[in-house]
Amino acid sequence: MALAEPRTGHRRASPVRALLLALVAIAAMPNGLYFSPLFDSVLYYVPRAASALFLRGQEVTFYLTGAVLWLFTLGVAGIPAAIYERIRGLKESSIASLLIWLVTALILSIPSFMALAEIMGEP
Repeated sequence: MALAEPRTGHRRASPVRALLLALVAIAAMPNGLYFSPLFDSVLYYVPRAASALFLRGQEVTFYLTGAVLWLFTLGVAGIPAAIYERIRGLKESSIASLLIWLVTALILSIPSFMALAEIMGEP
């Protein structure tokens, strides 16, 4: 019985890449929280969309609104990073593209950070 051949072209997971991905997710979270300026606008449409999935109730609507905004922020923030990867011809995400994704997510979250500062009493 022969040993299995090692996979070629397989990269080990980098802790830096994992950290950057976690930071991107954290940077996008403020847009999914109740103090986001877009929360009320999306909250208006979510019950109509959720009813098609047989999801009902105030709590479900509230949390689903946050999830929609959070995932939308992740997707939109990933567009500049994807364009960078396409231009460079990369097959996998590099540290530079993850940093672009992180910075874009932070920029998209600025209105939520400002709304949070206003709620906390800081002008």
